[in-house]
Amino acid sequence: MIDFRYHLISLIAVFLALGLGILMGSVVLSEKYVTRLENRVDRFGNALDTSRQQVSDLNDRVNALQEFSLEAEPRLVDGALMGQEVVAFELDGTEDDILGALAGTVEVAGGRVVSTISLTERFSLVDQPERDQLALIIGSASNLPAELREETATLLGLRAAAAAGARVEGGRAGAASQKLEALLDQLQEAEFVDITTAEQSPVPAGASFVIAGGAADEPVGGPVGLSLNLAASLSAREAAAIVIEPTDSSWDLVAAVRDEAAAAAVSTVDHAETVPGRVATVLGLQMAIDGLTGHYGTKDGASAIVPPPTPRA
Repeated sequence: MIDFRYHLISLIAVFLALGLGILMGSVVLSEKYVTRLENRVDRFGNALDTSRQQVSDLNDRVNALQEFSLEAEPRLVDGALMGQEVVAFELDGTEDDILGALAGTVEVAGGRVVSTISLTERFSLVDQPERDQLALIIGSASNLPAELREETATLLGLRAAAAAGARVEGGRAGAASQKLEALLDQLQEAEFVDITTAEQSPVPAGASFVIAGGAADEPVGGPVGLSLNLAASLSAREAAAIVIEPTDSSWDLVAAVRDEAAAAAVSTVDHAETVPGRVATVLGLQMAIDGLTGHYGTKDGASAIVPPPTPRA
């Protein structure tokens, strides 16, 4: 009986020893595991601190470049559009204040945005009455929205270019200006366009043109067809014209112009909301007035960020 108890106690002691050994081993392993995790956390923390510093340094550089661009902008465009009057066509839904910022750069360049002709959401031509009304205004037999938009843009561009190329006689607008004003009056009365102008005529003689469109949101109202036909008809009458679009636009207006025959006669800018984009627009207009065409920005088809400098007389 004593021997049995002795063996039982011995077995219990062995099991306790084994259990204690396992427990001690697991504690040691746990401590090593925790230490390893702590080291990893420390490494990740150091890497994160380094990344944060790199981001901060990059932000400082970007801010410095932005400040440089803003300070350099007036010097780059100084006198480029001296005495030049600019007419802007703006497509419905265009990103806010592209033209507002551009107008300031045009003024620094010595020019002035004298009129803004905004094409409204009615050009979506969703309803039949709108199509009938527009067809009546432009004298079209079509009932298709795309065709009506393109015909309107072509007619508007041709008349605007003719007015820009006409001379003012005796303080009165010529026949070309009168035809344009008659068309614009009808379009404005029917709320297809909204016109803001500081001149007696929305398109004064000698004016150059900016066609502005684009936003991150999907387009409505067929802006590609409108801009293409407007640009092509302006260039057909040898008017100086440039199509501009912001970098994040989903409309692809500039890409459409660059892919068409209009690319040979109409300049484009695909980063219009930036300082380089405004500089490119002003200098691009200056070149267009001299009969030269270029495509500027960062996307396919652009030859440079901004036009090359022109020699000073």
